[in-house]
Amino acid sequence: MTNEDKNEYTIKAKERYNEMKEAWQNRYKQQDSEVVALENLIQKDVQRTDRSVKFFDDKENLAREKLFHILMTYSVYHPEPGYVQGMNDMVAPILYVIRDEALVYACFCTLMRHMSSIFHPNGIAMNRRLDLLRKTIRAIDIDLWTKIEQCDIGNLMFAYRWLLLDCKREFPFKDIFRVLETLWASLPVDRFESNNDNTLSDRDDLCPSSLCNQHRSSMLSSISNTILSSRSSSPTLEETQSQHSSLDGGDSGYRDEHIPGICDFNLRSHKTENSTYLTLRTNLPSTSCIPLGKWLIHFTSIDNDENYSDMFTIFLCVALLEQNRSSIMQLSPLNTDDDDFIGTYFTRLVRQHDARHALQLARNYHRQYVLFQMRVKQLILTDN
Repeated sequence: MTNEDKNEYTIKAKERYNEMKEAWQNRYKQQDSEVVALENLIQKDVQRTDRSVKFFDDKENLAREKLFHILMTYSVYHPEPGYVQGMNDMVAPILYVIRDEALVYACFCTLMRHMSSIFHPNGIAMNRRLDLLRKTIRAIDIDLWTKIEQCDIGNLMFAYRWLLLDCKREFPFKDIFRVLETLWASLPVDRFESNNDNTLSDRDDLCPSSLCNQHRSSMLSSISNTILSSRSSSPTLEETQSQHSSLDGGDSGYRDEHIPGICDFNLRSHKTENSTYLTLRTNLPSTSCIPLGKWLIHFTSIDNDENYSDMFTIFLCVALLEQNRSSIMQLSPLNTDDDDFIGTYFTRLVRQHDARHALQLARNYHRQYVLFQMRVKQLILTDN
């Protein structure tokens, strides 16, 4: 995009966004029951969004007002799936960085083209992620999985929030930008593109190709260029060092040792009597080097586009478990009625995990996964 293209897009995006916002606001003034119910639902969640961050807790409520407008506009124009709790969490970091309401809306619509199925009430995409997480934990750390099963929580409901929000609430606010950028960078570009030729949907999503005179080569690159040229902000220490909200809880006292070292991603082949390993020269724990035999058993059946797009999130969840492994293995039920004491443990650690080390381990797992899939495809091509 040239500067002229960017200016044209920004002007038209704001015009279209304001048209959509004004339309539902008029319906609200007329007491449209659908819009009124949606307003009540979204407003409650907006008030609870990242309250520990100064930007979202200003006296004039400017940030929360923008957040509310974005979520209302998206939900009215995207009735399927509509608004689902947690979408507010995904808008918040985008709003913090970009600040421009219309551009934030455009970015959120693009993100939802990848994530909307996860929020869908039919639960198909979420169940797929839960199943992938089960398979991955078993492949990487069978002892940990055995412990989880012994605790009668093989359904992994303690990880539901992780999978729904891409672990957004598990790290300090100042670190979530790095986490989300790394995760989104692992996704295929077409995950953010339109799934059909519905030009009306593209227009409602403020896609550059539907608003500007010239067609762009990629919706994602167009919006990215627009974002990069806008006035952006990064979280300051002052804004991120405020008190945690009641959702976070206090310091649990559970602070496992951090994973030491920086990965040297030079691939080596290592053979033992029983297994062949993809190993990396690194100081990561032994579970970060996964036997190829286990990959073959647990992962050859999940090589498709949908599952591939979910795998970095899955590995990030596994990294959280591995960071806390020693504590998890020592946990026992607080009482006979508590069937999710691992979930209770992680609730006390909300926004307290080490993002740098979690990303380091997740990248290591993801790299091995990608290399393995490449080898499998090469073998298939060779056999054919």
